Amino acid sequence: MRARQSVLPSLPAGEVLFLTSLPRRVDAVAAKRGALLSGAAMTVSGAQLALSGSAAEADARLVAVGQVASFELPDGALHRAAVAAVAPGKTSDERWTITLAPDPLSPEQIEQVKGTNVKVTISVGATAGEVLSVPVAALSAGPGGESRVEVVDGDPRDPAATTRLVSVTTGLAAAGAVEVSPVDGALAEGDLVVVGR
Repeated sequence: MRARQSVLPSLPAGEVLFLTSLPRRVDAVAAKRGALLSGAAMTVSGAQLALSGSAAEADARLVAVGQVASFELPDGALHRAAVAAVAPGKTSDERWTITLAPDPLSPEQIEQVKGTNVKVTISVGATAGEVLSVPVAALSAGPGGESRVEVVDGDPRDPAATTRLVSVTTGLAAAGAVEVSPVDGALAEGDLVVVGR
């Protein structure tokens, strides 16, 4: 037994890297038999893929660990993920980092996603049902700082058409629209509002 061990090649412990947790994924092997090694012999990654993105502080504060998210694979399919971490930027004006852990992916899906950019959607709020909404550009600020919309009474193409200001409270905003509830005055579905004046 000793004779056999004495003829085996030896490797100094300083040239060996032990992986402390398994499984691991070998992404690339640069070593060639008989060739001198210059640089990394192989690239190894964790078995679990993680998605990392950034958001402005105001948006990142709406996201919490454990929240459900979805992302689009390069082939167009949607895949579920969960928020794993939300970390503030190093400075006050730096974007926050959001890390997501996707549900298990097939090897083919991992290859699709690895090293690419994906669109992630995280729902940060929802209304209890149908709401009245207007384009964000229809909102203006009143002299007291209140939000308001300008409603057109009559046909806007008619020179005799009039407008009136309606104070509103705002709710959730998404896709260029914002939820509104009239405070002072009448505002109903189908009313025309002035945008960008």
